[in-house]
Amino acid sequence: MSRVSSIPMALQGDGNTFNDDVSTLSDDEVAVLYCFLCSDSGPPDFTDKEWLDILNEILRIVSDKKDPVTSEEAHIVLNGLESRDFVWEDQNKITEDVKDEIMFKLALIDPSLPFYYSSYETSRKYLRSEGYRRKPREKCVVCGIDMLSNYIDYLLISRLQMNTLTHVTIEDGDILDGLYWILNVPKAISRQKQSKRKQFLRNLEHKGESAHCSGRSGDSVPHVKWLWNQRRPDIVRSCIGLYPHWDVYIINNKAYKKPSKYHKLDSDVRSLLYCLLFLDECMMNVNEDNYKPTLNKIREIYFKAGPFCNDISTIDLPKEIMKRTENKLMFSSKNIQHNVTG
Repeated sequence: MSRVSSIPMALQGDGNTFNDDVSTLSDDEVAVLYCFLCSDSGPPDFTDKEWLDILNEILRIVSDKKDPVTSEEAHIVLNGLESRDFVWEDQNKITEDVKDEIMFKLALIDPSLPFYYSSYETSRKYLRSEGYRRKPREKCVVCGIDMLSNYIDYLLISRLQMNTLTHVTIEDGDILDGLYWILNVPKAISRQKQSKRKQFLRNLEHKGESAHCSGRSGDSVPHVKWLWNQRRPDIVRSCIGLYPHWDVYIINNKAYKKPSKYHKLDSDVRSLLYCLLFLDECMMNVNEDNYKPTLNKIREIYFKAGPFCNDISTIDLPKEIMKRTENKLMFSSKNIQHNVTG
C-alpha cells in the first residue's frame, strides 16, 4: 500500500487540509514534486545522476518501492504532472499551494525527511527547530522526534547558516547553543534584539568578500566541507580541512569570506597548509612519505595540479604561518589551523 495515500487528510490542530487533487498523487509524483523543494538552483535535472539518487532516496522513504526509477521514468512522471497543471512554465515551477501540500504530506510520513533534503528557501519557509513553539495556523514543520532533536537542529542551522539569527526559529532559546558551536556566533549576539542581529549580518556582508563558486548544477552557493550534506548536487564545497572555517559565512544563501592573506599564497604553499589539516596533530614528517598521497590528492582536486615534486626544504615558507623544526613541518600557531580556507 502507498504510504502517501494512506495518511490522514488533515494536519491535526492547524486547520490545514489537503487539496483533493493533491491527495490523488502517486508516490512517484509526490517524490518528483518534492524535488522542486530541494533545489535553490531551478528545477531538478533527473538526467543528473545525483538528482536521480535523491529522487530514489525520497521514494525509498515515502513508498514501498524497491526498484529505483530511471531518468526516463522520472521524466514521464514529470510530463504527467505538467499535463495536470501541477508543474508549469515549461516544467520550471510548482505553485505555492502545491508546495504547502507536498511538504505537509511528507512531514506526516516522516517528519525528519524535510530536514535532510529541503533547499535553503524551503527550509527558511517551512522548517523550525525542535524547541520551537508553533503559532496557531502557522504552516511549518517541527520534527518532534526526541532522539533526533540535536541532529535536526544541526541540519537546520547548517541549511539556514547565518540567517538563523533573523529566522523565526531563534525564538527557540535552545538553538543558541547550536549557533555557537556550529557557526561560532557568540551567544551575546544571538540574544540581541532582532534589529541588532540584522545589523550584525549587514556588517558581515559589508566587510566580507564574495566567495562565489559554481557547481555542476549551476548553483552559486558554496558551503564549506564541514557542513552536513554531501549528497545534494546544488551544494558546492569551497573549503577543505578538518576544522570549522570560521572566516567563511553564508548570508542569504551567498557565501562570504573575510579578507585573508592565505588566499594569496602560491599553490605549493597552500597545498601544504591544507595537507597539515588532514594529518595527525597537524604535523608532517618531511623525511617520510606517508603524507604524500594526501598532499597529491589535495593538489589534484583543489588545484588541478600534478604530484608534489619539490623538496619541501627548498620552499620559501611564510614563517608567520608554518614553521620547520628539524624534520617536522607544523603550524606556527595552533590558532592558524582554524583560519586556513580554500
